[in-house]
Amino acid sequence: MHDTKTKDFKPIAMVRFSRNLRKTLYRKASYTCQCCGTKRTAKNNLVLTLHHIVPSSYGGLGTAENALVCCIDCHINIHHYINKLQNLLYTFWEDLKIYILDLPNAPKKCKKRFLTQRAPQAHIDYIPKQQLANAA
Repeated sequence: MHDTKTKDFKPIAMVRFSRNLRKTLYRKASYTCQCCGTKRTAKNNLVLTLHHIVPSSYGGLGTAENALVCCIDCHINIHHYINKLQNLLYTFWEDLKIYILDLPNAPKKCKKRFLTQRAPQAHIDYIPKQQLANAA
């Protein structure tokens, strides 16, 4: 989490669907959940919501292409599923970092030979001299 007092903090603007777009999408979906197929009627009083396919925090817009009409139960299930995937990917990445950090470094002689012999002379001029000295 970013501290709100630091310079790198940028608040994420909430991207909302306009009222007219909501009505249009509900009508287009025939007041039916696009996940489970439950239709809203006067008897069941089903509450429909719009789900951002690409989250607004990742740059998703409030457009018809980025909307999914779903009931509240399906909307909650979608978010639970997404959270499980994020946790799984985070755990996988944490396990993978152990192996990445334990990989042996290339010997320094190979590093210098790569920097001086394989790189074109025009590129060597742009390699910092300190990096060439460290590779020795």
